[in-house]
Amino acid sequence: MGYLVEIVVELVLELLFNGADEVVRNREMPKPLRIMLAFLLIVVMLAGVAVIGLLGLIMLKKILAVGIIIFVFDLVLVIFIIKQTVKLIKSR
Repeated sequence: MGYLVEIVVELVLELLFNGADEVVRNREMPKPLRIMLAFLLIVVMLAGVAVIGLLGLIMLKKILAVGIIIFVFDLVLVIFIIKQTVKLIKSR
């Protein structure tokens, strides 16, 4: 039963994120809608990165090696998001 719920949640989230991504890239949609959806996508991505960073800090206190690995992974994600955002802004 738990596996079915996981599949349904993954499907719904994938549809929402892919749909929002397509709307943001579509020039025919109204600009305010595209901006709101882009902001929502950015906030959700940053929240995910923040949760990973928080997990890294918590694990840092318990198991040092695992905490460091998770924290480094979080920093790589932050750097990647910043580079992609700068690249996108420069291309427009």
